[in-house]
Amino acid sequence: MFAPRLESADSEYRAAYRSQLRRRRLLTSALMLIVSWPVPVLIGLLLARLGALVGDWLAVVLLVVWLVSATLLLLAFPRSEEQIADYVPRRPNAAESEVLNPAWHETMCALGLGDSAFSLWVRQGEGPTGGALPGGMVVLSAAAVPELPPEQLRGLLAHEIGHLLGSGGVWWWRLAHWYAIPLRLPLAAVTRFARLVTSRSAHVLQTGAVAAGQLGVLIGLSVLTWQLLGSVAAIVLLGSAGVQRFAQLAISRRSEFAADQVVVDVGYGAGWRAYLAHRRKYDWMPVEIVESGSLVIRALDLFVEINSTHPSVYRRIREIAWRWQTRQ
Repeated sequence: MFAPRLESADSEYRAAYRSQLRRRRLLTSALMLIVSWPVPVLIGLLLARLGALVGDWLAVVLLVVWLVSATLLLLAFPRSEEQIADYVPRRPNAAESEVLNPAWHETMCALGLGDSAFSLWVRQGEGPTGGALPGGMVVLSAAAVPELPPEQLRGLLAHEIGHLLGSGGVWWWRLAHWYAIPLRLPLAAVTRFARLVTSRSAHVLQTGAVAAGQLGVLIGLSVLTWQLLGSVAAIVLLGSAGVQRFAQLAISRRSEFAADQVVVDVGYGAGWRAYLAHRRKYDWMPVEIVESGSLVIRALDLFVEINSTHPSVYRRIREIAWRWQTRQ
């Protein structure tokens, strides 16, 4: 389906479009699993080897606890609207609903979905932003309702719904992340420290500090693995952790482009492009300087890009402009 026009499509076409998104979701989930599981497996073996230093019984206990620990994740996941309210501040109030309900209804209808297929929530926060959460939840910042023009608000809703329709299997991702906690915690600590000691405005420096800190953690864990499990396991851990990091970031960036495509397909591309244009300030450097700059500037731009969860705004705007022009 090339450059579909969902706003004028029939129900059969919309259903086929959603099926296409579900197939993409399965592929994304499979890719995420492939790149995510080697590290948790090695972490489990490392925990067992550490326990064996005390006694075989402790190795068994650690492995059993490690394997069943995911049940905590399942039990902690919100299952009802009351439980979800503990995670997300609130439902839209009357004034917000007056603005959001028509936009929500129009966007869901364009995708051939009923209004109750997903749920809409509002949180406090600075700036007009949104997000998609497990359980079919679309969350907008309170500022998005009064600040965004109608076409941009619909674009934001369609983008987040696009994540819910086309992103990978949330449960699988959460399990993979859970079992990688022993690796992620030190990585998160050095990331937080690097961001505290560097300015966000110095985007390249901050990205470099984060990458250097994470590499140091990986080398330290690899040395520990070398001592406990041997050189082959250490090399596999270091290599698979590196592949996991960059592959997960690449999949995340791809999912942003895919959600942007859904916005264009339902007819809100112009509004979404205008919304993103206001967010170009978050790019590390204006695109005009990047494209007219030296090889070093272009290399730094690539370095920032491959270490980010979101594509550069200017790349997203170009992709949207191309798709929007194609469908006209």
